[in-house]
Amino acid sequence: MERGEEALIVFRPEDLAPAVAMLLALKPDVDAFMEGAGWQCRLTARVHLGPVVAGPFGPRQAKRFDVIGVTVNAGARLASTGVTISRRVYDGLAGDLKARFREGKIDGAFVLRG
Repeated sequence: MERGEEALIVFRPEDLAPAVAMLLALKPDVDAFMEGAGWQCRLTARVHLGPVVAGPFGPRQAKRFDVIGVTVNAGARLASTGVTISRRVYDGLAGDLKARFREGKIDGAFVLRG
């Protein structure tokens, strides 16, 4: 699997629904931009919910801010070609936002209906 640029975005648990809504709103715009530029790539997002450790890591002379933990690793392992959320995220959503997802082929993952 080829990987492009990546970003890790961290939200507070109480901001779960707006965070997922933001990703869903962002995807068509990013996909259209990439297609317009002639790039054969699309926005892929994996969303998981749980505790993380955040702060400066590394040797004293080369510290960098990072976010680590089981939650980060679990999110990174979600299979996705679009927007995929974990069961924990799915259970935290409600109404129309939750209805936009369906259970995926891999246990515990939910993918965008489409």
